[in-house]
Amino acid sequence: WLDRICARVDGGRGLFYVLFAGGDDLFVIGPWDWMPALAVAIREDFAHYTHSNPALGISGGIAVVGAHEPLHRAGDEAHDALKEAKDLPGKDALTFLGRAHTWAEFGQVVALKDAILELAEDHDLGNALVTRLLAIARRYHRDSGREPYGVKGATPPRLADPLFYGPWMWQQAYALARLREGRTPEVGRKLDALREKILDGKQVVHLGLAARWAQWLLRKREQ
Repeated sequence: WLDRICARVDGGRGLFYVLFAGGDDLFVIGPWDWMPALAVAIREDFAHYTHSNPALGISGGIAVVGAHEPLHRAGDEAHDALKEAKDLPGKDALTFLGRAHTWAEFGQVVALKDAILELAEDHDLGNALVTRLLAIARRYHRDSGREPYGVKGATPPRLADPLFYGPWMWQQAYALARLREGRTPEVGRKLDALREKILDGKQVVHLGLAARWAQWLLRKREQ
């Protein structure tokens, strides 16, 4: 059945090779940019088979290695990525490009990546957009790891909201506003929608993976 899922995802192109599938484990080799779609398809098919039973989950780890890397090394890296996914509370998650997310969160990553790619490719914002977003993601993760800001020597408690409020917010607003200069109203609306996803939608926690993924895809398409 796994072969059928592979064929459905790649349209019968033969991009995937099922090296192993037995017990509760599987190992598939294929182009790195196709593997997330395959992982999602496997998980969705499994959920359908189990009638979305919350007691039954499936985790995955995607390793991205060079074309000439030994296969055993790819297997070791995939195993490490799988372990990261299983270490999340509740498991039932996926690790890709070094970041582990639940499947629901990964769906948000995919949507955010698609929004970034549309602006980068269809509206010629390219690396200018991606590099700014990567810088914002780095600033967010750096600042969120710090202690809360003190007030007259006191340390206020963290807000219940998991979103970290800090300098990344106005840096993002400034960076995206600069990109609007000289652009059409349509591009402006899409940049506004992206800003709302990142800030009001609280998806800045997914921004690093989404922007990095978009960057890799842009590089591949330029080759």
